Amino acid sequence: MGFLWRYKWTWTEIEKVDMAELERFVLTYLADDGIWRLRRENDGAKLYTSVIQPYGTQYVRRILEVPAGLEQVRGFLVDEFTDHLTQMDVTIEESHSVDRFAPARDEVVFISHIYAKTLPIMNKREFLYFDRYRRIDDNHFILVSQSMDRADRPVRPGYTRGLMYPHGSLVTRLPSGGTRIESLSNEDICGWVPRWVYNRILYGMALPLHWKKAEYYQQRFAGLQEPASSTSAPGAGQTIARSSSALASQRLD
Repeated sequence: MGFLWRYKWTWTEIEKVDMAELERFVLTYLADDGIWRLRRENDGAKLYTSVIQPYGTQYVRRILEVPAGLEQVRGFLVDEFTDHLTQMDVTIEESHSVDRFAPARDEVVFISHIYAKTLPIMNKREFLYFDRYRRIDDNHFILVSQSMDRADRPVRPGYTRGLMYPHGSLVTRLPSGGTRIESLSNEDICGWVPRWVYNRILYGMALPLHWKKAEYYQQRFAGLQEPASSTSAPGAGQTIARSSSALASQRLD
């Protein structure tokens, strides 16, 4: 699809990232149903996989519908998510919020650093990455994310720094008052592991971890519903949820 990314930046270069193109990448692949293979589903959650180019690495697509309202989901994903990572993923040993700033109204950028266990024969892994939240309108917000470098966050001895290629989430208010969370996620553990081994063997071993994250979301938001006063009730005939393909086709900057 012509998306070619530099995936490692210094701190001073993060401001040069074309966030509109990053959003377009996420929305385009979320909308492309034809490339995804359904791996697992339950009532309210679906998990898919696909190898996405130009990276040649396995991506996971996750679609969830939860009873919680849009603002409750926003609060978790933007304000609390890093603190919950060790509970969602048993391989994560530590998760740290490194920095946070708001470049514009309805926009937040936050930087996280996580440390993870791997197989006993391998170095442990760490990932340093940014997330950027932006509210699209009253009924949608988007998160985009990618690896970065920072001089004050060197690689810890005994660890190998992995990569997170462009990924993110589109979050949509539903007419029921609940929320749909559509996500792309991936990680490249780098090091000496050949890509084909990672895609065919190790990623299959990691799928239960991605499913556990989906179940954590469901448990986290079970029984919650946004108060009526904080919900933007649509007028007669107004459509709340626009598709990811419709959002991808418009200019998002």
